[in-house]
Amino acid sequence: MLFKGRWVLGLLSAVVAVLVSACSPAPVGSGAEQGKPDAVTLGWYEVKGSPEVALPPGDPISDADWNTATPWILINFWASTCGPCRAEIPELNELSKANFIQVLGVSRDQFVKYAREFEDEVGAEFPSWMDSDGKYSESFVKHLPRNGLPVSVLVHQGELVAVHLGPIKSSSAVPDFIASTERSDPARQ
Repeated sequence: MLFKGRWVLGLLSAVVAVLVSACSPAPVGSGAEQGKPDAVTLGWYEVKGSPEVALPPGDPISDADWNTATPWILINFWASTCGPCRAEIPELNELSKANFIQVLGVSRDQFVKYAREFEDEVGAEFPSWMDSDGKYSESFVKHLPRNGLPVSVLVHQGELVAVHLGPIKSSSAVPDFIASTERSDPARQ
């Protein structure tokens, strides 16, 4: 009986470790060689020599309206099992109402059923796409932590401008950051 209890405890420990790492903002390994900050700090960091960014492939899993004609796009990576992802949805919903930016979500869930249930539960008001196989996320591999959620990328006219590690805690944080980048680079106005 003691052996069975240890097996269950071991399995439970493994499940908890996987769930915690799925929401961890820390990248695996040192980020310095990949252009990421050495010490992981939640918040914004600018991307230099920014690559062009493609929109997620396929059709959105939700019926929310979207308009990519805005100059700014915030692409938010999330999963239904991620508590911080759930906590930031009200702020992303508020931000999605602004005229100058489009919020797009990318679910890292394995199954669309869980992603849709999550969107319904939290009342997401922006469109989301699936990235079950991680191929879309891999296009940002030089700039994103591999196992960190939530994480967002800020795109201006098709160019990656910045990455936000961790949950967006205030809908004003994004416009404030955009204003600071526009002051430092007038071409982004």
